[in-house]
Amino acid sequence: MTDDRTDEELVARLGQDPEALGALFDRHAGGRRAWLLRVTGDAALAEDLTAETFVVAWGAGRRFGRGAGAALAELPHDLRAALHLRVLQDLPYDQVAVELSCSVATARQRVSRALRHLTTSLEEAPPCPTS
Repeated sequence: MTDDRTDEELVARLGQDPEALGALFDRHAGGRRAWLLRVTGDAALAEDLTAETFVVAWGAGRRFGRGAGAALAELPHDLRAALHLRVLQDLPYDQVAVELSCSVATARQRVSRALRHLTTSLEEAPPCPTS
């Protein structure tokens, strides 16, 4: 069954919806695993690192919950689009630039600004209560 929610909606639900992580995993684990295999040259290590990536994401979702979704929603569209293309779709910066009709330097700057904004927003957010 395909989950029709956007990645942003799923990230916002990580702390509350156990199926959100599974949907994100189904969408992105293959690409992440392939990239890690290219980087490490070791299939077992790539598999372990892929799993660890999603464990960390789940932990962050439990820690920040709605804060992560709210921080993403607060990003200006150009920053959110650049971050989505670079991080979630794993596109190289030159392809991000093509998709956004901007220079590679601008694409890098937008991703950097988006990450700084998210970091600041999440550091200021109160932790979600654990139940």
